[in-house]
Amino acid sequence: MKAQELRIGNLVRYNNKDLVVRLISNWEFSKNEIQDDISLTECEPIPLTEEWLLKFGFEKFHVKNAFGQEYYYKGVSIFFINNEFRYYLHTNRHWVAYEFVHEIQNLYFAFGEELTIK
Repeated sequence: MKAQELRIGNLVRYNNKDLVVRLISNWEFSKNEIQDDISLTECEPIPLTEEWLLKFGFEKFHVKNAFGQEYYYKGVSIFFINNEFRYYLHTNRHWVAYEFVHEIQNLYFAFGEELTIK
């Protein structure tokens, strides 16, 4: 994970534990309302899973469509195809794969939406 991939508000895993921290400035993270100096080298990306999509408020369609399992939230569909979460870019007519939580957070941020845990 590169620092350039992160923005304020992104969630990452801290110190190889399931403790999730939120980036609050270039090098500061917040955990449990306490601000700590945490090095980026102590953090790792959180793998994107169905559980995370549901935490963010995505709805899972119970019937798979032609593209695969679909998850929908605020005008965007994410599909689970061949063991990857993918988003179809209509303008470029190609699929973009997402592997980590911060990537999907950045996608929604580009659309003007901040993903939060519901």
